[in-house]
Amino acid sequence: MYSNKKDLEFISGIKDQIDFIELLVIHDFNETDEVVKRLIDIGLPVQIHIANSNHGINLANRKKHETNRLAMEKAIHVADMLGSEVIVVHPNDSNDDEIDVGYFLDFIKGFDDARIHIENLRFTPHSISSTIDDLAYLIENTGYSFCFDFEHCIVSYFAHVQETDYISFCRDYITKLKPKYFHISDGRLGNIKDIHLRIGKGEFDIKSMVRLIPENSSIVIETPHDEHQIEDIRWIKDATHYK
Repeated sequence: MYSNKKDLEFISGIKDQIDFIELLVIHDFNETDEVVKRLIDIGLPVQIHIANSNHGINLANRKKHETNRLAMEKAIHVADMLGSEVIVVHPNDSNDDEIDVGYFLDFIKGFDDARIHIENLRFTPHSISSTIDDLAYLIENTGYSFCFDFEHCIVSYFAHVQETDYISFCRDYITKLKPKYFHISDGRLGNIKDIHLRIGKGEFDIKSMVRLIPENSSIVIETPHDEHQIEDIRWIKDATHYK
């Protein structure tokens, strides 16, 4: 969810049908403390996703160090207030070619926070977080956990692989990197950018994707935040129950 009144009201109305919330924390949002109070009142566990490239963040670009630092400190502050167990980060901006993996590693390790989860991003020639090898390197050299985003993986498949089927491609990531925290949405086969469609409104084999998710995992449904999202939540819950 985003830090706004619309999403807060939506979450309040469906709180009995969900297990937890993932909150996107924007570093320059001035009402975060009020949002935190409302979320505490709702009473559900809240996990954190830090601001991303849409908010001027690139954790692998040292020229953005001050903005990166503010984003991480804000996310950790909110996570502490809410007792969050997960803080998801994007290692790089897929549209920015000023990438320094050494800077990212030094920067993110400096926070020494075991709640940090590194998310896979879509493939670009300069990405440091789209292939299994790249992600394994980041995980091994930070000691942090892994957040697996299905659509980011699938669009990476269509961008540069296509040697096998996309479900097997996803399976390899999950088998080798062993995530327990997932992002899922629908999308278009052949796309090389993610579009986060509602479940059933795209072309992905969602049931096969859900079957790849290990037991006792956390699943974030990254679809449009509107009155129809409850249908996505029910769909995934049913698919998970009967997989």
